[in-house]
Amino acid sequence: MIELIRRSPRAMQLLDRLVFFTGVFGPLMNLPQVLQMYLTRDAAGVSALSWVLYAIYDIPWILYGLVRDDRRIVIAYSLWFISNLFVLAGAIMY
Repeated sequence: MIELIRRSPRAMQLLDRLVFFTGVFGPLMNLPQVLQMYLTRDAAGVSALSWVLYAIYDIPWILYGLVRDDRRIVIAYSLWFISNLFVLAGAIMY
């Protein structure tokens, strides 16, 4: 399956677009958590430790994208980093 995708420029282009789409819109999955915390001012059940670790996990990927000059990786993981920081901030504040 992977070799078929690698050999097909069209399949590679489609995969590139899919990865970019998920990288940009994936962090929006945190939006319900963020809204719930900030609107209710309640972070019960949200682990600040987990979210700080998620944010830290994003940093090597951002650096990797910068070193490899891959905008898709930099954009995706920068958005994840920001999104994770919003959840972390809410967990700490509430």
